[in-house]
Amino acid sequence: MDDSGRALDRNSRFTAVSLRNDDSEPMSVRLVYIVWTEPEGDERQQAEQVVPVGDLIVLPPKQNTLVPVTGAARTAVEGAAGRVPASIKAYLSR
Repeated sequence: MDDSGRALDRNSRFTAVSLRNDDSEPMSVRLVYIVWTEPEGDERQQAEQVVPVGDLIVLPPKQNTLVPVTGAARTAVEGAAGRVPASIKAYLSR
């Protein structure tokens, strides 16, 4: 999402991430922004930089939550988005 809440394509610089919990129970997750290497030949792609996005996020059941991207994560997005392979991942956490 951009500053105005508009959805963006996957290669754009973003300032927030929209998460949805489709489960009937609350879910606790964390987000990380991953910048990947661009391997040559038959080398394997590796994570070059992994940056947490926010703290623990508790998603209520059947609800959306907007998570702002700030600090080191925002700097990483500004440096990598549209330039090198990158992704954002949510994972279950406590």
